[in-house]
Amino acid sequence: MLMQMVTQDGVLNLQAKNLQQKPNGETSDTSFENGIDFNSIFLKVSARDLGRFSNIIRLNLSSNKIFNINADFCKSLCNVQVLDLRANRIREISPHIKAMSSLRVLKLDKNELAWLPEELFDIKILEELTL
Repeated sequence: MLMQMVTQDGVLNLQAKNLQQKPNGETSDTSFENGIDFNSIFLKVSARDLGRFSNIIRLNLSSNKIFNINADFCKSLCNVQVLDLRANRIREISPHIKAMSSLRVLKLDKNELAWLPEELFDIKILEELTL
């Protein structure tokens, strides 16, 4: 169902869809009472499923309850050019962010970040970073 939401030009808009994640990034077999478990969509990605997100070019995950951007997320979305993560509760971004080598725009405003991994600056085509 999620992949049916991707437009022909590769846009997936999940803004304010009540995506929720446990603060410590743990996965859980129980779903959230009033929301969708972010981990079950993006973080439990098997090697054979990595290609299912390959047609997503722009991803809007703003205004949800996301705490952690881990290695699986970064690796599964390597073709994303615009990533909007504004207004979440992100505390940590994996050094594997460099796997998102197509990333041109990264919006991180209104999060709880104390630092950024230096690997983020290995993405040579990154043009816009908002904090």
